[in-house]
Amino acid sequence: MANEETIFLTKEQEREILHRRAMELSRAEVEEAREKISIANFLIDGEHYGLDLKKIREILEIKKITKVPGAADYVLGVINLRGNVLAIIDLGRYFGLGKSSIITDDSRIIVVESNKIEAGLLVDSVNDIIQIEPEEIQPPLITLNRIKSEYIYGEVSFNDKLIAMLNLENILKEQ
Repeated sequence: MANEETIFLTKEQEREILHRRAMELSRAEVEEAREKISIANFLIDGEHYGLDLKKIREILEIKKITKVPGAADYVLGVINLRGNVLAIIDLGRYFGLGKSSIITDDSRIIVVESNKIEAGLLVDSVNDIIQIEPEEIQPPLITLNRIKSEYIYGEVSFNDKLIAMLNLENILKEQ
């Protein structure tokens, strides 16, 4: 058996070692707590937009949309989603981009929920899901028109694209 030495520490040395260990553990916890945000990146009329995945229930291929007489021009209609009636909002028209979105094979409905309000958002395509640090979200550009600035709370630069982060609460509160 190898020679074992017993090391005796003073109370001050023990306290210093415990303090150092506690500091290392707290740093590790802080780094773990700094979670990245998962963002769905999608296109509307050629522009990149993003939504926090926590606000998205699911992403659907286009289903049969039933028109609703007298609905606002940006409401395409409703769909039946597992027994629930869900309004479909054409975000291109809602943002005042002029024309109605043209539904293609790439078009998707992003089912969202905020403050107990559910809706489907029609988008031209969903590109990918990205991970960002919260501090990467910058304030929106001051060049946004007043209408758009209500619905965008920040912007993220990712792979040479500027992604406008949607303020879902403001979009849905008017529904």
